Amino acid sequence: MAKEGGPRGATEWLVVEDSETGEAVELPIEEGNAIRATGLRGFKKGPGLLMLDPGYRSTACCTSAVTHVDRQKGDLFYRGYSIAELVDRSSFEETAFLLLFGDLPTSEQFSQFRRGLAEHTYLHQNLAELIATFRYDSMPMGMLVSSMAAMSTFYPEASPALRQRPGLYQEDPAVRTTQIYRILGKMPTVAAYIYRHRLGLPFTPPGHQMGLVENFLYMMDRRADEPYVPNPVLVDVLDKLFIVLADQELSC
Repeated sequence: MAKEGGPRGATEWLVVEDSETGEAVELPIEEGNAIRATGLRGFKKGPGLLMLDPGYRSTACCTSAVTHVDRQKGDLFYRGYSIAELVDRSSFEETAFLLLFGDLPTSEQFSQFRRGLAEHTYLHQNLAELIATFRYDSMPMGMLVSSMAAMSTFYPEASPALRQRPGLYQEDPAVRTTQIYRILGKMPTVAAYIYRHRLGLPFTPPGHQMGLVENFLYMMDRRADEPYVPNPVLVDVLDKLFIVLADQELSC
């Protein structure tokens, strides 16, 4: 797959003129079709001209090197790759690798990535018991957020505060990678357990030799001790949906 698209560079300028003094300032229109608010700081006396935008309706807080949305053409790009190509020719796990590390994995990198995810699909029994304490009709997102927050207490070695290393994730790639595996690997298990808890069903442990999406459906739908293999059509549809929803620039 070829990279393409992406934000355009600064090729235009916005001229703002003070109707009272005639003073003018030129502001470059940067990538993402934006101007810097700080460019107006010296335009007026005192603190300068301020920009009021209640609710952040027309203000960007940063630029994204991960995702680009071309709203005029209706195109979405992950790290320069068209979402249409990724949906057609890639998998969610490959796309997750792309978003995290900047490019699509080689076959060796992909095997290692899938193996890392598979090794971190199981939940600590205490966390499973915590999920079971929620009311069955609790808001699913509330249960998910609470469970992920609780998960952080099970791995003190990954806490920059407890280890007194504010730059832990910048300085130690191994810790960072392990946390990526933990979050991505355990999130489907947490979500599947919450789904079954709401239905009053016993939890199904993760399966073996399955991809992330297939395993998610397996944990959701397996009944008792009956052999179960998720419908490959449903696996493919959900995999594509996960790719599309994997990242949405700053809109989510």
